[in-house]
Amino acid sequence: MPPRILPPAVLITDPDGTVRNASGAADATFGRSVGQRCQALVGAVTPDGTHVCTDTCINEAPRPPTRVKVRGRTYRMVCSEVGPQRIVMLERTEPDLEPHNRPSPREHEVLVLIAQGLTNARIARRLELSPFTVRTHVEHLLNKFGVRTRTEAVAKALQLGILTQ
Repeated sequence: MPPRILPPAVLITDPDGTVRNASGAADATFGRSVGQRCQALVGAVTPDGTHVCTDTCINEAPRPPTRVKVRGRTYRMVCSEVGPQRIVMLERTEPDLEPHNRPSPREHEVLVLIAQGLTNARIARRLELSPFTVRTHVEHLLNKFGVRTRTEAVAKALQLGILTQ
C-alpha cells in the first residue's frame, strides 16, 4: 500500500490556551490533550527554527496557514478564532507509512548505507550478508516506499523522517 495522509489534528482551546476538546488525530499525535496548555502541547517551530507557539500566541490575531515542525514532522498549521474559543488545526503535509510499510531494523541499516552511497556489494560486505539478501532488502524498501530507484527511496525516507540529514 502507498503511504497515506492522516486526518488533521484539531484542538479547541479556551481563550487562556487550555485545550477543551481534541480530535482523535490530535490525541494520536500528542497523547491525552484535554486540559493541557496548547502552547506546551504543540510547541510548533518554523523550518528556520522560530517558535510559533508562545505563551501569548493564543491571544494574537488568527494565524494564516504556516508550515511548521511538530515532534519532528512537518505540518500545515492554522490558528483561528470561533467566538471565545481558538481552533488549532495541524494537517500533515507529507504521507505517513502504514506499520507494515515501515522498514525493518535490517532494512533501515541497508537504507542508511544506500544513503551513504554504498553499492549492494559493499553493503553486503559491511553487514556480512549475501549480496542476494541485500538485493532483497533493497527490493522491499522500494516496494514499501512505492518508488523505483534507490535514490528515490532515500528521498522518500528523508521526506518521511525515517532518515535525517
